[in-house]
Amino acid sequence: MSSSSKKQRRRQRDSEASTNPTPRTASNPPGTRSWHRWLPLLLLVLASGLAYGRLLGNDFINFDDDLYVTANPEVRSGWTARGVAWAFGSFHAANWHPLTWLSHMLDVELFGLDPAGHHAVNLLLHVLAAGLLFEVFRRLLANRWIAFFIAAVFALHPAHVESVAWVAERKDVLSAVFWMLTMLAWLCWVERPTVLRYGWVMLALALGLMAKPMLVTLPFVLLLLDVWPLGRWRGFAPADPLPENAVHAAGGARGLGRLVLEKLPLFGLVAASSVVTVFAQRAGGAIETFERLSVGQRLGNAVVGYGRYLDKVLAPRDLSLYYPLDWSHGGGPPIWQVLLSVLVLAVISILAWIWRRERPWWGLGWLWFLGTLVPVVGLVQVGAQAIADRYTYIPSIGLAWMVAGVLAEVAGETGKRRAVAAVGAGLLVVLGALTWRQVGYWHDSIRLFERSIAVTKNNYILQNNLGATYNDLGRPDKALPLLEATVAARPTYAEAQSNLGLAKMRTGDPRGAIEQYRKALELRPDDGPVLANLGEALAATGQLTEAVEVLHRAVDHGGGARAHNNLGNALAQTGDINGALEQYGKAIELDPGYAKAYANRANVLTATGRLEEAAKAYERSLELEPDNASTLTGYATVVADRGDLPRALTLLRRAVALDPSLAQARFFLGLGLLQSGDRDGAIEQYQRLTQLAPPLAEQLGGQIQAAP
Repeated sequence: MSSSSKKQRRRQRDSEASTNPTPRTASNPPGTRSWHRWLPLLLLVLASGLAYGRLLGNDFINFDDDLYVTANPEVRSGWTARGVAWAFGSFHAANWHPLTWLSHMLDVELFGLDPAGHHAVNLLLHVLAAGLLFEVFRRLLANRWIAFFIAAVFALHPAHVESVAWVAERKDVLSAVFWMLTMLAWLCWVERPTVLRYGWVMLALALGLMAKPMLVTLPFVLLLLDVWPLGRWRGFAPADPLPENAVHAAGGARGLGRLVLEKLPLFGLVAASSVVTVFAQRAGGAIETFERLSVGQRLGNAVVGYGRYLDKVLAPRDLSLYYPLDWSHGGGPPIWQVLLSVLVLAVISILAWIWRRERPWWGLGWLWFLGTLVPVVGLVQVGAQAIADRYTYIPSIGLAWMVAGVLAEVAGETGKRRAVAAVGAGLLVVLGALTWRQVGYWHDSIRLFERSIAVTKNNYILQNNLGATYNDLGRPDKALPLLEATVAARPTYAEAQSNLGLAKMRTGDPRGAIEQYRKALELRPDDGPVLANLGEALAATGQLTEAVEVLHRAVDHGGGARAHNNLGNALAQTGDINGALEQYGKAIELDPGYAKAYANRANVLTATGRLEEAAKAYERSLELEPDNASTLTGYATVVADRGDLPRALTLLRRAVALDPSLAQARFFLGLGLLQSGDRDGAIEQYQRLTQLAPPLAEQLGGQIQAAP
């Protein structure tokens, strides 16, 4: 072919750039080396910022965020050598994803436990993944605006809010970045195969697998791209001949065996990751057994799952944090749902086969969607959820590719490029608006759980978590009816039994709490955290001997820092001061950020007259929890005993302002005011105490009367 004919063909391809969904070249068309080249990326960033802007004001969620950040002592310690070793050696949360753990540790190092910083990193990673996806498809299709549409759907789809707005789903956005980097590295290797370039592919894939094993399907996606648009498989000939490009110049079409052979190292990586993942999830008890879910039920759930995922991507509505399995049919879906899903999947698959030469992007996008969902569609059932919005994060790219191809083809055939562009832009605006609304539901746990419960049926998991959230917020009165209803509906749900016990404990019913904890332990006899709670309740009712025995069991069965702390409290009540201090020390060793353990240690040290040590323990506790009124009160008594009455009064006034119902703070404040000569202030605290704690009021009143 002559040089002039090549230039003529190139100009013709460039003139069709805005409408032709067929790939043309792996490089940029002429004339794009200006700021226009960066316009799609700029639009992606701006659109994502508008859709997700209020994410930075959202809180952590009381669903796995504790496992990953807020109650994880290794992560809360920040970036440490011990934490790095733990990240690579732990199956915590039934997963092995060390890179995800390291990213959370780095966040804590940079932002502490301020949720805004954690959310900001998630959003930055999401935008980065979208930008890299744009670059992948720009190179594959040599059409910036088709690539932009695919990347924008990825960036703005409301089903992806779960992956971005949920701090615990850092693994999604982080692994997506490495997914796109692996694809880019692969395209570079295809263009010019070298050992170094293949090494970059291996490294990107390995890092992605260490962020989340969802990348196990990526080598299969690379095989799909080999078929089209890269044209590397000689067994496929599209209706429109593939143009010359750098990929073809590097070797042209190959046999299927060679294409598979060159990816064997990649398949080796994903095979190793799959083995480790299954082992981790089995160790964590996350995989359902075949006795609980048969092969037939799994197949039925998988087929219906595909249908539901297709529905969530094409018509996103009633999005929920959690979609429970319908156990009313023994864990399997109704037969009509199975038949309807089979029909829809079959129709799209038949069209993909019929159009395989004329519209290869349809079939390849469909196979991308089907294939990347395989690990999470329920054939290997992990947990009791039917589907999850976050599982559409990568698979939806295939459907976006199909829609982009349809729009581009319609624009090319009708000549109405502006009208089709307006339709595409309108679709993106709608997706962005839905995402903006969905981000609002993720503002806090209560709003999210209430919304999710409203759009699903029999969502006992989130009803339990809503009750647990009210417990954490100091509203056990709101938690009680929710948890009682959950236990009535699911009496075998041990976590709800335990949370109901905690609600009863916090409403002043320790005996009722003991009953609930025992029921939870009948279901899970060696549950360390439940044993820790039971021991606390037993100690509160004066059953100290049994409490100490139970708490030792809690320590032995993984009750963690809380178990050691509660054991310390029980030992302190029995008069074993040295034993109590030892247990507080172990609690702090396990969780250096455990403020309550520092405060309890300080209380015991104060009672034994070791004021200097007590002051240091109080100060550390207040560094971790500056607004804890009880700790402020204890510290104020030490400060007063050390002769600094003005500072003690400042601490006590702050404690009273934080918790006006804290009788002990008002009692010591009254004594301090009386000692400083403020008799009227002391009388005011006495009057408040007559309602809150009459015995303390009587003591303070006696001091006031005895004062000159």
